[in-house]
Amino acid sequence: MRIHVKNIALVLCAVMLVGWLLPAAVAQAAPSQTLKEGSSGSEVKAVQQELISQGYLKGKADGKFGASTAAAVKAFQKAKGLKQDGAVGATTWEKLMGDDNATPTLRLGDENASVKTLQILLIEKKYLKGKADGKFGNGTLTAVKAFQKANKLTADGTVGAATWKKLKASAATTTASSGSSRATLRIGASGDDVKTLQTALIKQGYLKGSADGKFGNSTLQAVKKFQKAMSVTSDGVAGPTTWALLMFTRSLRQGSSGEDVKELQTI
Repeated sequence: MRIHVKNIALVLCAVMLVGWLLPAAVAQAAPSQTLKEGSSGSEVKAVQQELISQGYLKGKADGKFGASTAAAVKAFQKAKGLKQDGAVGATTWEKLMGDDNATPTLRLGDENASVKTLQILLIEKKYLKGKADGKFGNGTLTAVKAFQKANKLTADGTVGAATWKKLKASAATTTASSGSSRATLRIGASGDDVKTLQTALIKQGYLKGSADGKFGNSTLQAVKKFQKAMSVTSDGVAGPTTWALLMFTRSLRQGSSGEDVKELQTI
């Protein structure tokens, strides 16, 4: 009788375990038909949600496979080394929904598809310029630190769960505090960004007169003087480094230490 009860208990446990696992298995099963432009339904919605989560698609998952979803699928396929047909068959589905899409901890020196996803998100949020090449170099490191600092995370340059979560959140701060998201300005430029540049140069004593929003010869010379004083290339072009140094307003001197010094060193 004791053995009989034990067997019944084991069977019940097995049934409960299968019941618990089966919905997850069904949810991850590949669609019966290839999903492509024109398809619709819950499976398309699942694809869109995953593409949004991984940074390949913007907007909401509406369950309608349109041109934007097809383009996002192609971008995902390219990043994963798959045939870029914009359709979700068994192979693309497995890659998109599989365990290899977990968000691993990334740091300087890593080179893989997850780094590419990271870079796509950083580019989208204007912390990184250029193309996503899947290589975690110094440029990506600086972008990650700027994003972390702007979103009140530990600015150590290591991409863990908290950083991934913020990167994928639509409410994440999208303006780097270092000024790396500002437009590169040169002689002949005009507008509000030039005005901001001139105001900062006037405030620091490199430019006289008023900020008129026109990048002329006097602004060019002022930028060159500032760059020379900061020991950077004095080409008169206000790019990310010049902007970052110009907008860094904290007072530091030899012997100072702390997060402000770290930011200045990174710049």
